[in-house]
Amino acid sequence: MTLPINRALLDRLDLAGAVALELSSSNRLLPSRWDYQALASQPSSVETWLLPQLRRNRFGRSASIVLANKEWRGTRPLHVMTLEDRVLYRALVELISQALPQRLRSRAPFEEFQTAPLDVSGARFISKTDVTSYYEYVDHDLLCAELIAQTGEELAVEALADLLASVLGRRVGLPQAHPASDVLGDTYIDPVRRRLLRRGHAVFTYSDDFRIASPTLGTARAAIEACAMEVRTLGLVLNERKTYTYGLENYRKSLTSFADAEQRLFTGDDSAESFDGLAFLIPGPPYGDANGDTTIPMVPSNSTGENEVTTETNNNEDDQDDKLQRLLAAQRAWELWEREEESEEVQASQAAAITQSLLGRALPVLGEAGDPRPLEWLTGLLRFEPGLTPQVAAYLDAYGRNGLQERNQLRKSLNEVTKEAFPA
Repeated sequence: MTLPINRALLDRLDLAGAVALELSSSNRLLPSRWDYQALASQPSSVETWLLPQLRRNRFGRSASIVLANKEWRGTRPLHVMTLEDRVLYRALVELISQALPQRLRSRAPFEEFQTAPLDVSGARFISKTDVTSYYEYVDHDLLCAELIAQTGEELAVEALADLLASVLGRRVGLPQAHPASDVLGDTYIDPVRRRLLRRGHAVFTYSDDFRIASPTLGTARAAIEACAMEVRTLGLVLNERKTYTYGLENYRKSLTSFADAEQRLFTGDDSAESFDGLAFLIPGPPYGDANGDTTIPMVPSNSTGENEVTTETNNNEDDQDDKLQRLLAAQRAWELWEREEESEEVQASQAAAITQSLLGRALPVLGEAGDPRPLEWLTGLLRFEPGLTPQVAAYLDAYGRNGLQERNQLRKSLNEVTKEAFPA
């Protein structure tokens, strides 16, 4: 049972902003919420409905848990919260984060984190490690102590702790795949980074990932041991299977090893010249707010009418060429997946991880183009690639937008899948 929110605290929350962001946000681990999409055009009406709910203490319902498949790495538990709880969670963390250091409010790009150890003077070895099941074991009491010490926002932190305990059913853990959890998670583990720095180690963090640059192999081993001891003070454990120490050049090569293998599999050789379509299957962010303005003006405002027509024509031609290249790349990715062997040896290899990654990026493109092959393989996709269920949903949505015939095909295929899953 959640405690009532202090009225003065409620007045300080940016509920309007939180409502707008929650209705327009999405992540790659779950299918898009069509009800949220329908409400996204009227956030003020949602806020008007929501405020009395919060004042009457109608929030903090136990979240449903969906297990997202991570193939051989197990599953990732995702907490599906009510809209009221998502909005309140985002608003409380946004208020608290205003007093946090900038590095905890927003993350630098992951690529910058990966390459930062290479710039450390005198570094000859780079260690990498991360925490096992990190978001599952964040202790709320330790988190709250750190947040209050950093911000002084005791009322907001107490309300946050009460909300988390009610939603999760325990005083441990954070909901995964939510921007507010990123802020809280980074704040929770930041004491480890600070203590390692005081010990003289060049350490860099991104969520629960660590990179440590060292001048000698002995120093690198000492750094890993110190990191393991420090995370234990927070009730966490390092993942031994993901703990490595590289020489400088080997670390540099490791940063592109998956992409290089992806390119070789995609093109069929070591040359990127045979087919450069892989560049058109650019992966999106793992999760994030999908309300950013990506509109790019076609021409400067002071251009002449003749130039405007020419530029628009050229841009349309470029856009059509890009679409064609993207479709060719998506079709190539589908063919790689379709021909892949189902033996245990192949499915446990890096090649299987690559084909899954490519297929996930290709499915929405194939749906937009009206390619029926994934629809014909719908049962197999859901059975063999459960981790791609959100991408399959994106394919179905895009495919159905092509016309009445495609929507009829969708209904027929979904009926067949349902009958197979729930035979009479």
